[in-house]
This record gives sequence, C-alpha cells and structure tokens, in this order.
Amino acid sequence: MNSIIFKWNKYAACWECVLTDETVYIHKYPPAHTLVSIQKNEYINLHEVFDSLHAAHTYIGLRYNGDVRYRDPNEENHPRRDLLDLYI
Repeated sequence: MNSIIFKWNKYAACWECVLTDETVYIHKYPPAHTLVSIQKNEYINLHEVFDSLHAAHTYIGLRYNGDVRYRDPNEENHPRRDLLDLYI
C-alpha cells in the first residue's frame, strides 16, 4: 500500500494531494459532510459527498490503493517543525 499524503492548501481552504495524473481535494461541505473532488487534466472530473471524513478516507484509500495521511512530518516547511524536532 502506498501512503497518500494530503497537505493543507491555504488558498483553496482544503486538503490537497497531488498524484501523478490526478489531484484530490477534500473540502468541508456544510453542515456536516465532506466533499471529495478529483481533478484530472485541469478539470474537475468527479465530486463525491460523504457523511463523514472517515468514509471519505476509506473511499480514497480504496480508489488509490493507499493509506490516507495528512502532512509529511519530514517536510521542511512543516508549521510546527520546531516542536516536532523536540519530540523525535
């Protein structure tokens, strides 16, 4: 299984994962749902609405045969890199 790492896109206010030929976005969809958008060739091809974030993770994990994670802790620009270094 691959690791599917999402990073926060502050301009779009969503979680974003750039894959080889697709980009996956996770948005909060009011009032308590999660919207998953898949972009291919610069156009949004698919929208799916889920009841929970866990259901969205399961869908993405099965679709791309991977484990959904957020932010790479080894990333240089990690927002709290100073605290991460203290605890590792």
